[in-house]
Amino acid sequence: MRTKKIDKRIPGKTYKRVTAREVRDIFKRFKGHSERLDKELNEDSVRRFSFTASNIPCALNKDSTILDIGGTVFWLPIYQEILGYKNITIICRPGGTFIEEYEKHKILNEINLKIVECDAEMDIYPLPAEYADCIICCELLEHLAGDPMNIISEGNRILKNKGIFCMTTPNVLSRYGVIKILFGGHPYSWSSFTCSFGDRHNREYTPNEIIKLYEAGGFFIFTLISFDWIKSDQLITRILAYIGGFLLTLPATLIRMVPFNMRKASLLISAQKAGKLQDRYPLFLYDMFGEKKVSYYGKLGGFSNNPISINSKISKKTDTVSIIKIPDSLRIQDSCKLRISYNFTKTYDVLADLFEYSKWHGQGRLTLAEGAGEIDIKINIEKPLKHGYGYYFTIKIVPEGASWEEHILDIKSNYLSVVRS
Repeated sequence: MRTKKIDKRIPGKTYKRVTAREVRDIFKRFKGHSERLDKELNEDSVRRFSFTASNIPCALNKDSTILDIGGTVFWLPIYQEILGYKNITIICRPGGTFIEEYEKHKILNEINLKIVECDAEMDIYPLPAEYADCIICCELLEHLAGDPMNIISEGNRILKNKGIFCMTTPNVLSRYGVIKILFGGHPYSWSSFTCSFGDRHNREYTPNEIIKLYEAGGFFIFTLISFDWIKSDQLITRILAYIGGFLLTLPATLIRMVPFNMRKASLLISAQKAGKLQDRYPLFLYDMFGEKKVSYYGKLGGFSNNPISINSKISKKTDTVSIIKIPDSLRIQDSCKLRISYNFTKTYDVLADLFEYSKWHGQGRLTLAEGAGEIDIKINIEKPLKHGYGYYFTIKIVPEGASWEEHILDIKSNYLSVVRS
């Protein structure tokens, strides 16, 4: 399949050429607070932000809503002051720094800002259907490790009819990647493992894969272009990379497979919702091994997408245990209850724990004799919980009187939230 540049404006949408000076003036508001921010908000970022913002449609009216999946606080003044959006929703990772950064800077006035904490890859977003006029997702797709199609399918659900989905992501076909391969390197722009589990580029995409991804999601692509924004390297390095990349990719250009103008570092995509989701797990990207959906086995261990019924055998006999009821949400309190069903052929201790990611918050313990039934386990919480997302329960089955390390079975619930009382 040939790779082609697509560069069309979406009918009925207006755009503004966002200058580097405008972005630079916005960045000045955030500088001086930390060395990290001062380093991050450099001229390379100015180029990336101004180019991306110039390809985002402006708000049509005062009711237009823009949703940013995985956004940073630096984008908020651009959405409000330059593109004219008064209704902004941000989906941010639970435990991330967005809320902290926003509270620190307080850079918006007279705006309807909604902050939603959920996992962009694993969760159904807690937003209604046909909620947003425009979705933005910058430099996130490449970080997703298990189910990247979730942001496309949820984007289709949340967008209004003919709504716009804009995205930027690294281009794995870039001339820089080709040069790296030639000299024995890795083609990804950032593939290092870090101190934060999974926080790396887990997969970078070709332009044609992006087309397939959006078409599976029920979108029509109007813009698919590549662009360079990193110019902080020395001039001679950039010249050599350009010449070397040109020579190495010339054969594919001559046979019209991948034009040279699609060999830049990043991809920008702008697509319009054309209909319903077409394929939740497209074959070019997934091998489901006969399963109907992705199950997650991450740093927290395995857990089911179904928070109501999690069944596992303890022995070769009939010993089983299930979580049959968890709260829809928790409140800031000193205890909570979890209901389980069990079928034991001998006496076991059942340990129920509450965690917030890897942080332990409390435990309940019961000794259950041979038999079957349902029972509530009360979990005593050590300290008042903070509101937010990322809490989950575990059930451990251990021999009578044994410690948790000797557990025979360890099962986990899905995530839930703590809400204000």
